[in-house]
Amino acid sequence: MTYEPITRRIDLGLYLDLHVGEPCAVLGNGPSLATHDLSRLSCKHIGVNRSWRLIESTYHVVADIEHLREYFAGQWDTALLFSWRLPHKKFQAMRTPEKDNKVRWADRHHHDWIVQSKRPWSGFSGIAAVELAVWMGFDPIYLVGYDLHDKEGKFYPTNAGRLGESHAQQRKLFEERSACYTKPVQIYNCNADSALKCFPHKSVEEVM
Repeated sequence: MTYEPITRRIDLGLYLDLHVGEPCAVLGNGPSLATHDLSRLSCKHIGVNRSWRLIESTYHVVADIEHLREYFAGQWDTALLFSWRLPHKKFQAMRTPEKDNKVRWADRHHHDWIVQSKRPWSGFSGIAAVELAVWMGFDPIYLVGYDLHDKEGKFYPTNAGRLGESHAQQRKLFEERSACYTKPVQIYNCNADSALKCFPHKSVEEVM
């Protein structure tokens, strides 16, 4: 079956404050993620990129075309997938109604986003996932696997070049954007060894 290209984006306002006051874990892709038994998570969680290799999340956020191709190829599944990318020729032929119906192609320029004068999509899935959690009203939010350092041991293979530069960019954006959140929320980083220091630390055991 051939599908028309998708050009319609959803209104993120549909998900505003959907989970007010509920705790949430946001799963990054740092090597520390693989050191935890994620099946013990008692709260809802938002997955990022290839965290699906460890657990299927309540929601999932991706930007990379390769991760979207894997989704449409049936390598992984989720209840709802958020992306600020539109469909691409790399997975156009793989689309099915079942897969399409779970994807929310989000607006890049929501007028009332939690970072004033900033669009929802920062360019990094990890930042977008945290801000989506804030937008949905989750509080507190626990970051699991948000290491953002350049040590060995990434839990899935990556072909990304200049990883240190990418991590530095993400850390800077996190610091800049989180300082401007228009919604009060408590965010904790559950990796004491993380290079991301703009959020206070809380033991991952407390989250479990």
